[in-house]
This record gives sequence, C-alpha cells and structure tokens, in this order.
Amino acid sequence: NEYTKVKNALNILTENKDDMQIQREIDLLKFQINEIESANLSKDELVGNNQVSDWASGDFVIHDTFGKGVVVKVNGNTLDIAFELPAGLKTLMAGHKALKKLTN
Repeated sequence: NEYTKVKNALNILTENKDDMQIQREIDLLKFQINEIESANLSKDELVGNNQVSDWASGDFVIHDTFGKGVVVKVNGNTLDIAFELPAGLKTLMAGHKALKKLTN
C-alpha cells in the first residue's frame, strides 16, 4: 500500500543517519524549495535566449557548464551536441542562454 511505500522510502533516505543529519537535510530541502518558489522567475528568465536561430549540424558551440562541442543534429528547438568528455552527447534547448555559437 501507499503508506508502506512512503515508509520504506523514508527508511532508505534516513538509513545510518542521526536525527541532526536528517533535520539538516530537511531544512536544506525546505530552504531550496522556498528559494525556487520565491524566485517566481519566468521561463525566459530561467532559460534565457541566446538569440541564435540558424543552428546547423557542424556548428561549434561553447556551453557554460559542458564546455566546447559540435552540433550533430538539429531537432527544431533542440540540438544534439557532442561535447568534449566527460560531458559527452547532450540534447539541449537551442535558445538556452548557457549555449553560445562559435564562428566556424
């Protein structure tokens, strides 16, 4: 039943932890939820818009987190990009503010 599932999940999450550790994790999660809710950001504020609309296979890119890569496939508003390891192949939103097109 649902109660048993929730209780088992809670046991797994709290296994081998003392009450202080558990409370700190709960407090951190509450803080993070509050931050997200209070931010009340629009999609444009969260994702941004890099103003690039002419993506093509073979375009070189730089991403704020994943580093350098090359577009291997354009899927409408998403791109399949092969980044240097360890990031590897990623599917990303074409207009994301973290993604910048490099001159080929």
